[in-house]
Amino acid sequence: MAALGILGALMLWTLSLAFYPNSDGSIATQIPGVWGDWSLHAAHAWWFAEQPPSAWLDVRLLRHDLPMAYPPLINWFSGMLLKTGASFYLAMICPVFLFSMLLVWGLMRLNGFVISEVFPSSVPPSTRNVSVAAFLTCLVVLVGGGSRIFAGLIEYVMLPAHSRWPLMDTIISAARGGILSDPLNQAWLSSLHAQLIPQRTFMAGLSLGVVLVYEILQPQPRQKLLLPLLPLLALAHTYSWLVVLLVIGVTMTMEALRPARKTEKHSQRIVTVIRKWLKIAGPGTLLSVLVFLLVMPSTMSKVSGFGWSPGWMAVDAAQNPFFFWIVNWNVFLPLALVAAVTSREVRGHPLFVSGAILFLAMNLFRLQPWVWDNSKFLLWAMLLMAGPLAGWMLKQVTSVPRRWRDKAFAGVALSLLLVDGLVIISGDLFAPRQQMEIWSVSDQVMGAWARQHLPREALILSPSPEDHRYWAFTLTGRRNVQAYSGWMWTHGLPYEPTRSLMKNMLENPSANLEAIHTTGITHIAVPESGGSWRIDHGGLAQSFKTLIKVDGQAVFGVTDGKSETSVPKTP
Repeated sequence: MAALGILGALMLWTLSLAFYPNSDGSIATQIPGVWGDWSLHAAHAWWFAEQPPSAWLDVRLLRHDLPMAYPPLINWFSGMLLKTGASFYLAMICPVFLFSMLLVWGLMRLNGFVISEVFPSSVPPSTRNVSVAAFLTCLVVLVGGGSRIFAGLIEYVMLPAHSRWPLMDTIISAARGGILSDPLNQAWLSSLHAQLIPQRTFMAGLSLGVVLVYEILQPQPRQKLLLPLLPLLALAHTYSWLVVLLVIGVTMTMEALRPARKTEKHSQRIVTVIRKWLKIAGPGTLLSVLVFLLVMPSTMSKVSGFGWSPGWMAVDAAQNPFFFWIVNWNVFLPLALVAAVTSREVRGHPLFVSGAILFLAMNLFRLQPWVWDNSKFLLWAMLLMAGPLAGWMLKQVTSVPRRWRDKAFAGVALSLLLVDGLVIISGDLFAPRQQMEIWSVSDQVMGAWARQHLPREALILSPSPEDHRYWAFTLTGRRNVQAYSGWMWTHGLPYEPTRSLMKNMLENPSANLEAIHTTGITHIAVPESGGSWRIDHGGLAQSFKTLIKVDGQAVFGVTDGKSETSVPKTP
């Protein structure tokens, strides 16, 4: 229970920094990655909230010319909360809170199962308590991400003096949670703040996936749980769903390849095992595939990031593979290799085998053009290998008789993992932060006005690709001409032609009237400042009717050939 409380408190602390309302009504964050991702997911939340039930399965990105699906589960929950009258803050944070608590519970259940495999029931409770600490040690590295202190030592030993940072500077920067500008920093592998908390869909997928993995490992997995949870996972997060299917496949294969009993032919055993798993997981798997095809209709034809690229992650970081993984995963991989060589239980565990397959595959292939999405598979790989590895280290420390060198080796490894991970996490949690405002009060006022007065079929032109928190994209539940270009280029989709057209229309609207009308744009929404775009506010006001203006932000009505929006009173 103590371990459960520690993990829960850590998650709640992080959520309190990730998304919170200020006293003036604005919504802010202290975790930069949340700036874009939570605001982007809000678009889907409003989309579900604003559309009739018949359109709830329409999970396209809000872009008129290139639809692409996105796992809708957590955003569907947010949308339903909005429909019940919940505040925007509660609608966004409540599903994340629920899934984070499910993740904590699932991790502890998985921990208990792994420990029960390592120790018989006769082992005293004190030893089992140590086992919980060891499992949490692996999780500390998991959520802490990179290993700056240990990597600093490696750097000091391996690199020439003229090309390395001073060791003390590296350690001080790590202790303060600072961001290093040299290859030691691989921020995208820091799970808690770079993947887990900012990625609402990943939070949902990881939590459901952990619960499913725990259930799959049981001696008698329950079809009644796998049947609804597998389709639910397909709705939550595609990558986590694929990982769970991998675990099912590996578990079934390893069970089928075990030596048959004397009274049973090996071929007969294989058929028996396949029938067993088809009965247990077959209906849920088939239903989840159908759900995936329903909610992700255009993914297979539009995403173009897959390719053979051995060692691509280390190459992108300009490091040799060994140093790259020491920097990012500390001694985790060397420990896993030693455990696999010396322990039949480790290399024969379906979780360890699944994690190793995933790790190798993700170092040989790209699935997306951008590292961020690919590294979610690597987080899963580490999580799958962590349990069996923790059990192996515990045996080294607690088993009697055991050579003192084995105990020392495991003890030092545990200490390296624990100390380094705790330093990273403490730096993340307690380092001074600067508040980043996601939505101002006027952003929310304008978004609320748009939801009340703009027709559902409205198509908005706004500079949201430059400022992806801008309310015209995230708070209206209406389509934008391109929404957020980041989702386009990270999936290998063309976006530059539309972006250039948008920029021309906003910078010189009077010269692009024909393009604005022929594109089907019904409204134009602009902030006070367009960032790198020079928005011609005067030209927009001369060419179109001003519908509302608040704090320098404005909405203009464009005749769409059917009707023109009336001008309301400014709040």
